[in-house]
Amino acid sequence: MTIRRHTGPQITRPGRDQQGERPARSGWFEHLRWLTYLRGMKIHPSQLEAAGYVQKEALVHEELVAFIRVHLQVGNRWTRGYTLANLLAFGLVAGLIFVIVAEGGDILDEVSRIGLGFALAFLLVVPHEWIHGLAYRWVGAPNIRYTAIWKKFIFTAQAPDFVANAREFRIVALAPFVLISTALLILFLLIPDHRLMISSMLLTHTAFCSGDIGLLSYFHQHRQEALVTYDDADGLRSYFYVKPD
Repeated sequence: MTIRRHTGPQITRPGRDQQGERPARSGWFEHLRWLTYLRGMKIHPSQLEAAGYVQKEALVHEELVAFIRVHLQVGNRWTRGYTLANLLAFGLVAGLIFVIVAEGGDILDEVSRIGLGFALAFLLVVPHEWIHGLAYRWVGAPNIRYTAIWKKFIFTAQAPDFVANAREFRIVALAPFVLISTALLILFLLIPDHRLMISSMLLTHTAFCSGDIGLLSYFHQHRQEALVTYDDADGLRSYFYVKPD
């Protein structure tokens, strides 16, 4: 006769299988749930119609300026917030000029600083689009392309065939505005001798963000329709799809 000792129910420790071994890791990114939540929709554009989506808009990038202008004129939280940001940046520049003139500063010298800040802001186009690309990577886009339409001064970071929903697009659109504005405000505080130049850079870069805000306004207008978008980088178009009820 064989006697077996009862050991009670087997308890599996969290993060281990029934044999008490840890499962094979698939990468640190996959184990952080709040990060994987930011991953893309994982749907290919060719699958959108089968998933119940219908095309809302096919935007040719050469027509982007007119498209943005229309949606910046729509009153919503994005356009009102953007207007406030521009007013604050302009007020900062105007306030500094007033203080400098009141203290007997050389107005021509200060105008040259404003002009330098405006010129330097154009150099921010490169990090601006690069940050867009990083944000696309962050939400799960595997490939990033950068394009320029020089005759219309349009620069874009694109994620070909990557379908982004409203939440993911907000991250991509806002990342350069938030990060670059924060960096400029830190420099404003750390380098008092160049505050007028830095504040004019902030004002100019804020104006450059109009395209991002216009697209956010467009998404906001269709927030009840599950709007998604993807880029066809070869054709220089962006497509927008909605999912009717």
